[in-house]
Amino acid sequence: MTRYLLLPMQPTPNGTLHLGHIAGPYLRADILARALRRQGDEVSVICGADVYENWIQLPALRSNVSPETLCRNNGNAIHEDLRSMGIGVESWIDPLGEVDSGAYAALHNELLDRGVRGGGLFLKSERIPYAENTGRAVTGVWLLGRCPGCGLPAGGNCCENCGFHYQPDQILDPRSRLDEGRLIWREERSWFARADDPARIESRLSRLTGSPVFRDLAIRYLRSTGAEVRLTAPGDWGVANRIDGNGAVVCNTFFAYCVYCGEHFARLTGRPNPLREGADRDTQVVALAGVDNLVAALITPLVLSGCLPGTRGFDRVILNRFLLLDGAKFSTSRRHGIWVSDVAANKAISTDELRLFLSSLSLGEDEVNFDVAALIQFVNWHRRRLGSRIAEGEMEIRDIPAGAILQMLKGRGIPVQYAAVEDIRPDALLAAYLAWLSNDDVRRSDPALWRAALAFLVEPLAPLLAAELRSGRKGEEGILIRAGRDLVDADLRSIVHLQQEN
Repeated sequence: MTRYLLLPMQPTPNGTLHLGHIAGPYLRADILARALRRQGDEVSVICGADVYENWIQLPALRSNVSPETLCRNNGNAIHEDLRSMGIGVESWIDPLGEVDSGAYAALHNELLDRGVRGGGLFLKSERIPYAENTGRAVTGVWLLGRCPGCGLPAGGNCCENCGFHYQPDQILDPRSRLDEGRLIWREERSWFARADDPARIESRLSRLTGSPVFRDLAIRYLRSTGAEVRLTAPGDWGVANRIDGNGAVVCNTFFAYCVYCGEHFARLTGRPNPLREGADRDTQVVALAGVDNLVAALITPLVLSGCLPGTRGFDRVILNRFLLLDGAKFSTSRRHGIWVSDVAANKAISTDELRLFLSSLSLGEDEVNFDVAALIQFVNWHRRRLGSRIAEGEMEIRDIPAGAILQMLKGRGIPVQYAAVEDIRPDALLAAYLAWLSNDDVRRSDPALWRAALAFLVEPLAPLLAAELRSGRKGEEGILIRAGRDLVDADLRSIVHLQQEN
């Protein structure tokens, strides 16, 4: 038995969740947690809203509400979106909420203070663009230009096209997103961390990710930046820097957020925070993120755990490229996507069916297109296949221990136990489930065993279907009740948004 703490990237509450978000770290974390528990491991999943990401300022401005109000409304909606997709978390972090706000800010300043006092950080002067008319620091959400890596239009500090990360003075043809006049460049000092031995950081990447694609992208960034990580920044939104005046806000790094999640884990389980140095390393920490957060999830923790006394890094990082819709990236700002709230309100398709289809897409090192026609074809094939098998075998229910099912499946060569978390791939789990669905020998000789094993295999992917199979009752939100109906394009027309305008 192994203990795991799974930490999917905290979603930014600049809007609610669409399937592009779900298909990445959130569904992967939930499937991974369920599969690990199925093989007898202990798993905690902790997540929360990234309220101090400065990208939330733009939708707040456009909606004429405060960032706090936007974060509260969207943060609650995001938590509900996860629940409606069957994605469970043991603890939900709200850095602006009554429970977390004080402790969250205090931990960020504690880590900054540790780094400053321990000599692990250094002050760096940099050129920061300010808007002439408003005096706003034009960084993050406010900064537009072209990526210095690929030359295509980009903004903030990361190119969505090639994944390259950059500092404000590196972006080409910089300008403000708003009509704020020309840019005035000023020298500012902020705290940074730097790896003493970048080559050692590069060598450790292979222990964190098995993907050569993401490893090479990380190495490219390390060599272009000197393995530097920002700890403070100019700005007016974020955790206030209480240590000194070098950078108005403490950067809300994913690593510091995860250390805070570790505090929640310690309270929940009575075990030490696994991201604190000195704790027994009996809990494996796995971070999950999209490629746009490669630096935050893969590089920054390696650098910071070596520069902030009393901390330690992740054991494994699982990354994914973007999910596309109609050939373009899902986008909140362009309203291009399929939103979870619309899916939850649509009675023609179940969330389990979407989980199964998303599992088939093998989102990983490559971008994958979400094709609505392929979704309809998959759902209808699965409904007919499952409906015919259940109708033939019908509903003999027998309580069979999970251990017995596991041993039986192992004896038949069906993978149900895994040594490495990367091996627990949604598409592989789906293939095992579909193969068993077509196993006529066991279905005819022992229908109850076949059905129990089917529930066992599908549970990580489609938990509502697993409950239906175990109970023999068709749930209102489940698949079995829909098995006699075909899904048609008109059923989904209202939830697929292809608008491209800004």
